[in-house]
Amino acid sequence: MDSTIQTAAYAAMAECLVSCFYPILIIFSNFDLGVLILNIVGAGLEGATSTYQGKSIGKSAQIISCFRGGFLATLTSFSFVAVHSADLAKENVIKGVSYALLTIILSSISYKLSEEVAKNTSSPKLVNFLPQISVITIFTCLILTVVLPSGMVHDIRDPEFAPHRPTYLDTEELLLGIVFAALGAYVGGWISSRSPSGKHIEWATVVSNFVSVCLVLFAFWLFSESRGRYAIVLAKFVGSFCGSSSAFPSTIGDFNQKFQNGFHLDALLNILLNLSLILLVFLKFVF
Repeated sequence: MDSTIQTAAYAAMAECLVSCFYPILIIFSNFDLGVLILNIVGAGLEGATSTYQGKSIGKSAQIISCFRGGFLATLTSFSFVAVHSADLAKENVIKGVSYALLTIILSSISYKLSEEVAKNTSSPKLVNFLPQISVITIFTCLILTVVLPSGMVHDIRDPEFAPHRPTYLDTEELLLGIVFAALGAYVGGWISSRSPSGKHIEWATVVSNFVSVCLVLFAFWLFSESRGRYAIVLAKFVGSFCGSSSAFPSTIGDFNQKFQNGFHLDALLNILLNLSLILLVFLKFVF
């Protein structure tokens, strides 16, 4: 299977799993813990898979690379962290900053713990079956949306467009999410591969997150004039496309790798530069 198709398939698989089997909206003191958990889990998987990829060769290494670029990019979302932090800041700036920092800290811990486990274990044999698993998962979820009662699809990453949109068939909404997630993963990878390299700054990550945040702001501006049918498109664009095109796993990975290699100032500079992008959304919502 071609690497581009593989990446798209893994992105679609993550979209299906989150939309169909993770409709868990956990709110504590207005903190969205449901997406926080997804980002923590995704960071942990990034720590493990990046380590396994370094120990793998040939087909296994390619599968893991595509899995990271598709599944993990879609499972996590830097753009959601930016939007939710800004939304919390409307109520209390400290809350907004706390959510962003809490996400980074807990995700970094998850990355480090998983990385240590992966260093002492071999890559799971299941890796070689991921292409088949992704296809089976996608078709199973699509079939379930057809045969089961409506209401199965509910993506907690969708922003505040949801209250304004009409009810859609689960299959239609899932297909829209799959398309946007796959396109987002492709665009994110394309941006990363064409970003300049730097000695101190991981520009591939920064540029991907910057483009994602700018697209979110554009979508919110566009939504101010849109209602009804287009609301679902905008919701999936922000929740699925922008989330997949952002680089949350790499944000955490870059920070941890630089810190572990002794480049503490570079690690801090990279994480602060990425976090500063959230200020763009803060300016939109808070000021």
